[in-house]
Amino acid sequence: MTNLEKLCPNIKGIKKKSDTQYQALCPAHDDKHPSLSITISNKGNPIFKCHAGCDFKDIIKASGYECKDSKPAKQTILDVYEYFNEDEEYLFEAVRFAPKNFRYRRKDPNNPSEWIYNINGVSRVLYNLPNILKAITNNEPILIVEGEKDVDNAKRKLQIQATTNPLGAGKWKIEYSQYLKNANIIIIPDNDEAGKKHALEIANSVCGIAKSTKLLTLPELAPKEDLSDWITRGKTKKDLLDLIVSTPEYSNTGTANENNEVEKYLRSKYIFRFNVVTNKVEFSLKSTNSFADVNDYV
Repeated sequence: MTNLEKLCPNIKGIKKKSDTQYQALCPAHDDKHPSLSITISNKGNPIFKCHAGCDFKDIIKASGYECKDSKPAKQTILDVYEYFNEDEEYLFEAVRFAPKNFRYRRKDPNNPSEWIYNINGVSRVLYNLPNILKAITNNEPILIVEGEKDVDNAKRKLQIQATTNPLGAGKWKIEYSQYLKNANIIIIPDNDEAGKKHALEIANSVCGIAKSTKLLTLPELAPKEDLSDWITRGKTKKDLLDLIVSTPEYSNTGTANENNEVEKYLRSKYIFRFNVVTNKVEFSLKSTNSFADVNDYV
């Protein structure tokens, strides 16, 4: 047992990244994939940061750690992105910090002036949902991007409605797709492997529910860039609409569309199969041939 495991007996799945950096399952929420970063201070105390947005005090309490010197890293709030349900009722918000980090919080029902830094027990919805539902009624195109900042830039600078799911890439839920029934969807991934995988997951989820689905890879993006970076290069609404028109419909029938760069890329990296024993869809990197249940990553 490591010293960190002794200090924090309730934290599971601890993996050492360096002499002072660890990653683990967050004890403050039902963590399926490690989202807790732990840094050991010069005094030997752990500093916790949950990338799913759990409050520091909740992590301390759940971890079993009792040292009063442990503290969260100091950060500055840059932006706040509010989430509303279909009736335009406030649910929770995402907070962007500098140094770059995101946390999710909700108002304390017992003290509305205070914040609870987690969204446990709160309905998860798509960002910008009320406007998305209006756009569907008006038969307008809807962008699905990765991150609230891209959504806001699409609305303000391109005058096109957009949405994203909370908690980032790999956190799309099947129930989000039901909000997009009869929508004209264009999915725009970030230019990295995680973003492209995330885009394919969304496409397979909304295909057959949305009226139309397209996967659009933006040209001229450097690695890890996104829609906001593309817009800063002076790209306009017309530029994007021209790309949308020239992009073919997405199909999840199992045949790669040779004109679709995202699908081609992912099918070059992954094998998808249906397991008749478990009745589940599985995937594997071609290099490993080790299959996992797709639902574990949804």
